Amino acid sequence: MKNNTVLIAVGLLIINVISCESNNKENRILPTDEIPPITTYKDSQIVADHNVVELYDDIPQRWIDSVKTKLVWIQGMSHGYGYFRGAELLEAIDNRFQVEIWYHTAEPEDVGNGLRLGRPLFGSESSWTRPAGIDATNKAIRNLYYKRNPYDFVWFGWSYQSTWQNGLTDRDPIYDVGWAGSTQSGPDGNLAWGLDAEDQVLTGNRVCMDTYLDAVEQFNQYCTANAIDTKYFFSNGVVDLNAGTELGFQRELKNQHIRNYISGRAGVTYFFDYADILIHNDKGEKYQVKWNDNGKIRLHDQIHPDNLSDNTGVEIGEGVMDDHVGDVGAVRLAKAMWWLLARASGWDGKSQ
Repeated sequence: MKNNTVLIAVGLLIINVISCESNNKENRILPTDEIPPITTYKDSQIVADHNVVELYDDIPQRWIDSVKTKLVWIQGMSHGYGYFRGAELLEAIDNRFQVEIWYHTAEPEDVGNGLRLGRPLFGSESSWTRPAGIDATNKAIRNLYYKRNPYDFVWFGWSYQSTWQNGLTDRDPIYDVGWAGSTQSGPDGNLAWGLDAEDQVLTGNRVCMDTYLDAVEQFNQYCTANAIDTKYFFSNGVVDLNAGTELGFQRELKNQHIRNYISGRAGVTYFFDYADILIHNDKGEKYQVKWNDNGKIRLHDQIHPDNLSDNTGVEIGEGVMDDHVGDVGAVRLAKAMWWLLARASGWDGKSQ
């Protein structure tokens, strides 16, 4: 397909209007019974996955103290709340990891109460499905910078965007699955979506996973061009519900597509692999389920049952909403998050 790219000016930066460009065809994988994982990343790719969960305890105190000065905005909906609850639970378990949650309110200034973690309001995928959403995010980042209370780190806390609101399309000839999901405020409306531009034939939708990846690149390019220190992290989607179904299988293809992109990306990259953290339990065991595709058994990743438990040994009361994971899973997210924030703050992951 032709490149449907339009250039627009935002301040001093020229950015690409969000479109599904076929720039990741080498990342496509052939259908197999089990979706192969990415096992290696370059040293410049700082990835918080299940391998780093217990490394939170290795963070030197000076880097814990550094993270405590940071302001973090996690865009999202109910699943995004899991980051906040997990951080509060981790503080109750280990009071070195102090956190100040700001939830649907103005961004707090640093007064020494801990990592400032939260969001000003609910945020859907419209922050990256359309040019206006990208511009609004950039404006919010710019405004905080000029108020001398800048965001240090931002990322999108996925919800069910990969699976809900629109049913499965006809099957993709490469992956032998249909595509589903939502693209609120997208240029073609709220439709199912796939991995790249070639999937528009099936979905009728210019939005795809490459749209999200391109949007993250644009956020970081904007900050660099305007000398703003904010870093925007890559992240991936959820792994609860839709177990043993075509919806669950195509969801995993989308999560894997992000890993493939990160693995091949040049330069320093920060990636929070939400899915990988939750499909493994504290013993390092990976959980998969079987989809019976008309007699053919096809495996896909699913949240580990252990991560649906609330048995953490601490009690902080009910949360303000359901984050769709148990407290055990939320604590795993928090541990990996602290590790990634320490790395993004300057810790090399080794030295004291």
